[in-house]
Amino acid sequence: AARGEAVNLAAVLPPDAEVADYDFAWSAVPEVDFAADGATASFAMPAGPVAVACTATLRTYAVTAEGCTADREAAARGEAVNLAAVLPPDAEVADYDFAWSAVPEVEFTDNGITASFEMPAGAVTVNCIVIERNTASRRTIQLLKGWNLVALSLSPDAESLAKLREFTVWTLDSTQSAYVQNQEFSPYGIYWLYASAPRTLVLTGEAVEVPVPKEEDYWQPFGTYPANHMQNFNVWKWEDEQFVSQPDSQIEPGRGYFIRRSN
Repeated sequence: AARGEAVNLAAVLPPDAEVADYDFAWSAVPEVDFAADGATASFAMPAGPVAVACTATLRTYAVTAEGCTADREAAARGEAVNLAAVLPPDAEVADYDFAWSAVPEVEFTDNGITASFEMPAGAVTVNCIVIERNTASRRTIQLLKGWNLVALSLSPDAESLAKLREFTVWTLDSTQSAYVQNQEFSPYGIYWLYASAPRTLVLTGEAVEVPVPKEEDYWQPFGTYPANHMQNFNVWKWEDEQFVSQPDSQIEPGRGYFIRRSN
């Protein structure tokens, strides 16, 4: 090119690459003033030969892992990020459930203790909550902020009673047909428990015999687990600050319900 003529340049990318996924660094020997716009640039030709170079660098975004490990600290858009939950020492995977989440939301391929996702065009914080599975002598209850309708289905030990008494708790007193504040906890009762913030409540104690629910034609509190013969009942639970019907009348451990015989 003659001195002063405009020279227009375009970066060379791999096949099927997206320009938005790359950063571009333009350089020349001798130096020239580039008018650069990402994958394209131009300059005015000086009075002499020029060697121009463009370095295209794939953009990566930070991966922050909480409650788990990630196989990389940063990834490009579309790359797979592989995760593994962190368990307590000597823990058995079969004794736990795993809840995966991310901000912003991503679509997980969830395999229990491991998961993976495709990296979006931006930083991601992933979290894994490790939840100890319920047994006849242990309940793991996920409390939401606000009122929670919970059930024990076990006879709580002294440590668990102390945990429960940290909360504001109300229960239905059938003799008074009214709600009363409660500090005593029956294995078969259900309780309104107020949590000031989301938290996991782990209760332990002695297993109790599971009764068959009474087929009454009125609403009654219920929370034993496991529960049988529930196909004969309408079952409602407290969710998102309202009562909603429980699909398939399935009873979840740690959750309280109101049930009524189906017509």
